[in-house]
Amino acid sequence: MLQLLPNEFSYQQAEQLRSDLGLDTKGTRRMIATWVFRKYIVKVEAGEQGVNAGNDKADNSHCNYNYGYYSFYRKLCFLKNESK
Repeated sequence: MLQLLPNEFSYQQAEQLRSDLGLDTKGTRRMIATWVFRKYIVKVEAGEQGVNAGNDKADNSHCNYNYGYYSFYRKLCFLKNESK
């Protein structure tokens, strides 16, 4: 499902994709939390720009676990494959 989303996506886009695939939108928050935990994505903070913004942090101290409706996320593992 993550591969169906753009490199930077919003909570609403993830929720809409789940709906389009016939899944309950109530699972969106848990799905995103799992992706963040597995380091597939990072939450984009306000003002961050560019593909590598936010990727240089080694620990989870930067993570904001508020998976709100207006949050944006950036893929990590799939971006590495596209740069080849």
